[in-house]
Amino acid sequence: MGRRTLSTAAVALSTLVLAGSVGADGVAFPEVAVEATPAIPHQRALIVHRNGVETLVVESAFDTGSAAVGWVLPLPGEPTKLDVADGGMFASLAVSLGPKLIHDIRHFWQIPAAVLALLAPGALAGILARKPSEWVVRVLLAELLGIVGLSFIVGLLGTAATGPGAGAWGVEVAAERRVGNYDASVLRAADSGALSRWLAANSFRPLRPAERQVVDDYIARKWCFVVARLGRAGGGLLTPHPIAATFRSPAPVYPMKLTGLAGSSTQVDLFVVADGQGRMAGFDCIAAARFRKLAAATPERDAAWTVAPYYGAEHIDMAIGSPDASERMWDGCVVTHLRGTLRPSDMRADLTVELAEAVPFRVRRYTRSARRDVGVGILLSAATVALGALAVRCWGRRRPGRATLLTVACLSLVATAGSLGVLLFLPASPARASIRLAPLHLWYWQREVRSAMELAVAKGDIRPETAVREARAIPGILKGGFLSPELLINPFTGEEMRLERSCGNFAPRVLAATVFICLYDDCGRELRLPVGPLPKPLPPSQPAPGVENRPAGE
Repeated sequence: MGRRTLSTAAVALSTLVLAGSVGADGVAFPEVAVEATPAIPHQRALIVHRNGVETLVVESAFDTGSAAVGWVLPLPGEPTKLDVADGGMFASLAVSLGPKLIHDIRHFWQIPAAVLALLAPGALAGILARKPSEWVVRVLLAELLGIVGLSFIVGLLGTAATGPGAGAWGVEVAAERRVGNYDASVLRAADSGALSRWLAANSFRPLRPAERQVVDDYIARKWCFVVARLGRAGGGLLTPHPIAATFRSPAPVYPMKLTGLAGSSTQVDLFVVADGQGRMAGFDCIAAARFRKLAAATPERDAAWTVAPYYGAEHIDMAIGSPDASERMWDGCVVTHLRGTLRPSDMRADLTVELAEAVPFRVRRYTRSARRDVGVGILLSAATVALGALAVRCWGRRRPGRATLLTVACLSLVATAGSLGVLLFLPASPARASIRLAPLHLWYWQREVRSAMELAVAKGDIRPETAVREARAIPGILKGGFLSPELLINPFTGEEMRLERSCGNFAPRVLAATVFICLYDDCGRELRLPVGPLPKPLPPSQPAPGVENRPAGE
């Protein structure tokens, strides 16, 4: 009686083990993780270097109580161009060229769990049987009951849920211009004292002694300074739009000496576009590849939308679709993502990028969830092997011998040690957000949002005037009957979709006098839906960010 009870318990246990490995809605879409933002000060920059000309795009965050914020950017040559860069470019590049996070690998333990669930009834029946004939009968009955039970549970789970003059201070103002939200001045100073007096006279803080020493070194090397001033209503953390400066430089350079005077460690994410792969001491290569330009296309079974030209990597699965980044690339260029956490002592000199032959590469990292899946998978695999070994050794016997038990015990200890080693010592990256199962799967999310936008345009709820003047109202329009609220969540940030040209967000564009509403996919590619002709004259309100009249082929 006891052995029959134990065999029945084994069948029930096997059904429960496998039940935990089945998706709640019967559609096993994997989760996707996005890397978390660092807690320390963070800088992101793009360097484009070709034929002795560099374009440096910098993004800085300010955390200050001052209403007016300014910063000084030293450059080795006077900029031939100062321009606004798109605010969503770095967000898209961080996804396109970030570490490949290994997150949802539940199959690593679900497969051995399923094998163990099917093996356990027969193995336990064989271990408890006294005779070979009795072993065969019990195994067949146990496996039959196990399969029937598993099929019943799988079926249930599958349907359960559906200022002053320049010359007065010894400072030459080479240029002054408005760059987006910045008032920018290009300065050449006789010495650090002259620059400090100019800053004080223009309502900036004067240079401290340590800063003056660094500035004097720049002046001795004939560098100039871009001083950018940003006004705002109040204090706190602020990340304004990036600014791009183009200048002549024999090698790619990133100025860091003034940043190092802040006295705190800084994480720097540097994206380098050049004819070779970028390398720098103290920086890790996160991703690198040579990219080829791919022509515009139409999404499959969706003729209303077109995909803007983008770049695909050679020999590795990566793509860059960010419009602002794509405009700075060329066919056959090499893009490198470098990352380093720099201490103040590491920033005593400016950073120079060395170029080498391109080797396709992308870092792969485990999240904490994936690390747990690996550890559990090791334990379940060992349990399956141990149970199978016991069944073979105990065929027709009443109980296993001492040698068999010792072997199984040793195997269990090794598996437990291996699992603990994985859980304790395998490096894991924190994930900022994850996409759960089917309702927010990337493909499903993109399809539903595109369909909702098409319907809103067809019914006239989104018109050219709306896209140009009131683009920020588009999520509210979609929420008002075209799309469920959970699908308005950006799968890469976990926040509501916003007006920005970055992965998971949207923006309007005017191309060849036609207004488009654009959605941006997982590599930042621009998916364009025509809304209608550009209104003439343009509405008096200021157009939304990203609205510009360009040729249709761009």
